[in-house]
Amino acid sequence: MFGGYSLSHGPLNDIRMFDTKNISWMQVTVESTPDARMPQGRYFHGADIVHSKQSIYVYGGLTKPRRNPINRTLNDFWQFDIQNQRWSQIQDITETTQSLTEQFGTNEWPPPLYGHTLTYYRNADREEFLVLIGGDSPQNRFWSTIWEYNIEKNVWKAVLTKGNGPVGIFGHTTVFHSQTNSLYVFGGYAYDKDTSIMSNSLYRFEYETKSWIELTSSNSGNVPKPRFFHSAVTTDHYMLVLGGRIYPWNVTDALYAFSFSCNQWINLMAESVDKVGSYPKQTYAQAMTIEPDGTAAYVIGGWGIDSQATVLKIELPIDICHLFSTKSSCLRVPGCGYCSNQLANVTVAQICHRNTLECPLDTGNGSRHSNTGHVCEGNAQYPSGNCSSITDCATCNLTPGCVFCNGTSSCVTSMDTECAAQVCPFNKCRTSFCSQCDNPANLCEWNFIPKKCEVSMDQPV
Repeated sequence: MFGGYSLSHGPLNDIRMFDTKNISWMQVTVESTPDARMPQGRYFHGADIVHSKQSIYVYGGLTKPRRNPINRTLNDFWQFDIQNQRWSQIQDITETTQSLTEQFGTNEWPPPLYGHTLTYYRNADREEFLVLIGGDSPQNRFWSTIWEYNIEKNVWKAVLTKGNGPVGIFGHTTVFHSQTNSLYVFGGYAYDKDTSIMSNSLYRFEYETKSWIELTSSNSGNVPKPRFFHSAVTTDHYMLVLGGRIYPWNVTDALYAFSFSCNQWINLMAESVDKVGSYPKQTYAQAMTIEPDGTAAYVIGGWGIDSQATVLKIELPIDICHLFSTKSSCLRVPGCGYCSNQLANVTVAQICHRNTLECPLDTGNGSRHSNTGHVCEGNAQYPSGNCSSITDCATCNLTPGCVFCNGTSSCVTSMDTECAAQVCPFNKCRTSFCSQCDNPANLCEWNFIPKKCEVSMDQPV
């Protein structure tokens, strides 16, 4: 764990390690040779671990208050070698190009940011990247451009995107789900017509096509309340979301799971879920990580009624369906099936399980009774409903059975048309800031009436 904010010490720059077996903290001793450098204390930064490099990467964040608030927001980039316990700053550009990067960043380097996410991603060719999404700063406001850092080539690059993603966002979470080769972005404060709103929108960013899909509109049940500065981790089958600033606070909103295969939220604090031990307290801006096998998550620090100096362990079954102990509660959860063993019409054993798997109960001498429940289709990760209800080109072309018809700008059922699929354009005019919008190269202009960036009417599209 790196950095954070302490009431007694302010922004921190130490590294601490938590031993999950011995339940103890250890402060990591950092190499302190004369030429060694260390990042300054910070919070609301972006960070992730790259296991192949045995390194932690950290970008940006907020540091100590200064007279000029712009200088509080950082754009430095650091790598911590876990094995050698040594920091190294990656391509220190602040001295040579400070005037450019303090304003809007450049084509080679992101701007100063806080409240962003930095997330590990690996493509089909096993190339490794760190993906920077969102963030805010006094000079840039809400940042809309996605940046990717190629770990092997040591290069930052701005990414052009398609589809209806967030125009600007901070205080959100991002997780990488390798099975769908996508990044999932949830919550945060989102830009909306020159103001910001607390969001509960869930977006999927399909990385190979660079396309955004908003999943919230197609999700029919148990959507969490809007929140920001929450935390999220992922397993092969679920994304777990904990805490955050929520108004009004209720413990029943504290912990959710999102099923990737079913495109459904599951409230893990509902009465129907079997729970043991103390419930999560009201907290935000906490850190969260998960065991590789997905059986336990650890929550560290955070703010609530007062600052939290505890570690909360949340033990989870490998199959979340096991949390539902009755037939009725089990079958209400998409993706869960129910089975029981009966002897002389008496139930002697029962279990709720993921319905893509066989019932785990031994038959024994009794009879088996099973109900598969709602089996999620593989297309559940895409928006549901008629193709005609989809207005976005990228979402339409990614939805099985739909095609965005070239020339008509409409989404139709592919079985009922012979029209050619339109090549969806990249989003060149999606930004929350006037100065970012008015770029002749992108053919964009700022419309002050709806306060949004639009394609210039004086230029060819």
